[in-house]
Amino acid sequence: MLLNRRGHGGRLCAAILAALSMVLFLGMAAPAAAQYDWEAVVGGGAAVGNGFGDTGNQGIGAMAVFNGRLFAASSHHSGETFQLWWTDDGVTWNKHADDGFGDVNNLGVLAMVIFDGYLYAGTVNDTAGAQIWRTDNGIDWTPVANNGIFNPSNDAVTCLEVHDGALFAGTENQPGGGQIYRTTNGTSWLPVMIGGFGNVSNRAVASLQSYGGRLYAGTYKDSTLLNQGAEIYWADSFTGTVTWDGAATPGFGDNYNMAFPSMTVYNGQLYVGTTQLNALFGTGCEVWRWTGSLTMGTWQMVGNGGFGSVMSASATRFYHYNGKLLVGVEDPGGAKLMQFEDILSWDPLVSDGFGDNDNIGVLGGAVFDSNLFIGTTNTTDGCEVHREVTTIFYDDFEFGDTLDWSSTVP
Repeated sequence: MLLNRRGHGGRLCAAILAALSMVLFLGMAAPAAAQYDWEAVVGGGAAVGNGFGDTGNQGIGAMAVFNGRLFAASSHHSGETFQLWWTDDGVTWNKHADDGFGDVNNLGVLAMVIFDGYLYAGTVNDTAGAQIWRTDNGIDWTPVANNGIFNPSNDAVTCLEVHDGALFAGTENQPGGGQIYRTTNGTSWLPVMIGGFGNVSNRAVASLQSYGGRLYAGTYKDSTLLNQGAEIYWADSFTGTVTWDGAATPGFGDNYNMAFPSMTVYNGQLYVGTTQLNALFGTGCEVWRWTGSLTMGTWQMVGNGGFGSVMSASATRFYHYNGKLLVGVEDPGGAKLMQFEDILSWDPLVSDGFGDNDNIGVLGGAVFDSNLFIGTTNTTDGCEVHREVTTIFYDDFEFGDTLDWSSTVP
């Protein structure tokens, strides 16, 4: 797994960051393929080598743009301290002076978000509990939550989300179930959910998303056979007693959907990505969306079957780029980046790990200087970062680099 965490056995990382073709169109016509040009800026022949020069840096857990810089957090395969890197031109990378924010037990960062003028980062720390740090200038970082926020068993901050003027943090808690904390000032945190929504098998809150005046939370469900469906809950008030309501049948009716690692809002609809790690009986990751009003809507599958491969286990992260919805997919044969076109119709922008099958996962990503940057998981040679460098266009003569037009235009 990406974050070894010294043998703690954190199953969330197996679900969200599992170390770990074409789409099943079901009779629908395939859209004209979008033309993307990718350039490696870390690894893959770039001036900065794989793993930012250290092949032990095998994955990028999170990226964020703040104060004119692109930040990327990389994690080491051997349980060493994570590294925080930044660039202001997309090519030259600089390492933050204090690895792990000065704590050798901070092994990774899975979430970063901007709130009230600060950039926040949540760490993985299974020694004394996860931490949350922030900066207002991109240089000086200050801890705002230590020791698992309130519980040292919170060994990872798995997601961060801004909702209704407050910042929320979801955690992994192996013995007691995932938790959610809330702050309005960035320093004082209060729990709004503990105990895995009443089921300790919900080992982690794998995703958080603000939508329609509600905060939605997706879980990671732990089980021996990887066949217990993850759950989605929502709450719309955080004053007084907080009530969480179930938002979907566990696993959307498929128990092999054991985690919901990604959520986003696109064109006014809520999208959820799933993880299926049971390759024997599972069918690969899926994407679902909520269609209709909050009270009269329904869940609809819009991507299935691991986009053509049962080995494509996890729809790990959504990205928004040039008005399109993209999803990163983990696959041991090479990570994928899929672009949504229509129900069960996705355009494969990357299907081979950016030309290297050892790039088995994509997680951290961000749009910086008008380019999409994607960080990879590579347990063989060290992580890489790739950026999209040309205007996107299609074979029907939308504007773009004419050198990339196909010889036959439909």
